[in-house]
Amino acid sequence: MFEDFNDGNGADDGSANTPFRLLWQIPEHYRDGAWHDLAITLPPTTWQALEDAKANGFTGEDSLAQYWIYGGSWSSGGFGVATDLLGPNTSERPDLWHEYEWNSMHGFGIFFDSNGGGGPVYVDDFYIGPRDLDISAASGVPAAMSGVTVAGDGPQNLISWTHNPDFGGYRVYFSESPITDVSADGVELLSTIPFSADAFEVRHSLEAPHPSFGLEV
Repeated sequence: MFEDFNDGNGADDGSANTPFRLLWQIPEHYRDGAWHDLAITLPPTTWQALEDAKANGFTGEDSLAQYWIYGGSWSSGGFGVATDLLGPNTSERPDLWHEYEWNSMHGFGIFFDSNGGGGPVYVDDFYIGPRDLDISAASGVPAAMSGVTVAGDGPQNLISWTHNPDFGGYRVYFSESPITDVSADGVELLSTIPFSADAFEVRHSLEAPHPSFGLEV
């Protein structure tokens, strides 16, 4: 499910920006417990254009696009808008209907529309891009960490390192022994640093840990 922007306003008087949904329904023949490599073309940008495309039939590498639906909105105010999938022809709050806002996407994720049972769904390596998107760099293993230094800075120790743009973030662990497994007893997480941080460093007191102890980034 993709969901466009919403302002969290639950009013049903037209003043709220409700979260309209774009759904790709997983076909039954893919619900077999196996991994599948799927390349799914995004749908036409309006409800009517998608309905017209379905009527004409999707073929070839675009065939998976037939499973897209514009799912209307389920407002934070507890009411639905066009959840009958009829778009602008809905009888469910047609006064609040609008097309999916492609320029204001809020989020995406696996979505279950009922709590009547089922099983888990796992997604690995999710990419959005043009049809010829080269994902070879993204699927490779990043280079090892480098440039890690530990130095005294007044009453603190300063751990710093060279940022690698291939990394999504960093966790800095401490142990009094060399670290071979961060889940082992005695290994503590000092700090988590996002890839977008202004500075790639961690400061800690001199008492513990000391720079002579094991440190790993």
